[in-house]
Amino acid sequence: MKCSECGHTYVGLKHYPVEDEEVPATCMTSGQTGGTHCSSCGIVLSSPTVLDANPEAHPEESIVIDKGVAPTCTTSGLTQGTHCEMCGNVIDAQQTIGALGHEWGKPVFIWADDNGSAAATTTCTHDGTHKVDADVKVSSTMTLPTASEDGEIIYTAKATFTDPEYSVTLSDEDCTEIKGVTIARGGYSPTTDQVSWIQGSTESAGFHFTRAEFDELTFTLFTGLQVDGVAVSEDMYTAGKGSLTVDLSPSYLATLEEGQHTLTVLFADGSSTATLQVKAPGSNPSGDDAVPAIPNAGDPLSGATLMGMGLILLSSGTMLYRCLRRKA
Repeated sequence: MKCSECGHTYVGLKHYPVEDEEVPATCMTSGQTGGTHCSSCGIVLSSPTVLDANPEAHPEESIVIDKGVAPTCTTSGLTQGTHCEMCGNVIDAQQTIGALGHEWGKPVFIWADDNGSAAATTTCTHDGTHKVDADVKVSSTMTLPTASEDGEIIYTAKATFTDPEYSVTLSDEDCTEIKGVTIARGGYSPTTDQVSWIQGSTESAGFHFTRAEFDELTFTLFTGLQVDGVAVSEDMYTAGKGSLTVDLSPSYLATLEEGQHTLTVLFADGSSTATLQVKAPGSNPSGDDAVPAIPNAGDPLSGATLMGMGLILLSSGTMLYRCLRRKA
């Protein structure tokens, strides 16, 4: 080995090569390949090659994620992308995602307590804040109960969406909801268990019957009357609405004997009974003979009533006179 300073040649000496670390080029800076130098004397054994900056070589720590943006019903979105924070170049460009538009779910129906009306609302499956109310029409069909089967009312609600802001397209099946309500058989009862009638009276004997459910059907389901198991002719009574009111005519009542009779009111799906008490003339219709009737204003007063009132006034005057004399 020859000395570079003095030219002297040394025998038996050698270099101890060391690898020089490679410096990679980046998008903004140049780099170099690895070389070697002697660890003993420091001379370069193999020179590194300079690497030009590489616009595609972005350092991992410089790569930034561009977050995606979810599309909505009315606005577009973006896919996730990346860019280099060092050079600013886009690595993975974000792509536009078109607006989703509205996708309407099956309407939710809310029925009124009487099922005569309903409301319906549909909600966008992409955005729960987007709702549209419908115009709803309700129709119904009724099957009346019979002696052997319950009846039923089928209510059909049909929703129509005509919102000016949103266009709603749904199938007829989705826009229709059907609800069935059972009309149970029977359930009739009189509002008064017993009615009295005085023989010779020109007044009718009135009864009132109601139904536990669907009372508006009481009159509709009425079919006839029986007294003591014998049918009463239709010309012997009048029947009217208001649940059911039945008035037995005086001419029919006059055919009944004094005493207790059973009135049976017949319906298409059942029956109900009440007691008719026919009393002799002079009896108290209420059944309590010990309590005198109190005349109503405008009613004619009988001689006995006038006499009783006179005795009460006379007694009151006598007591007042005695009190005044004691004070004197």
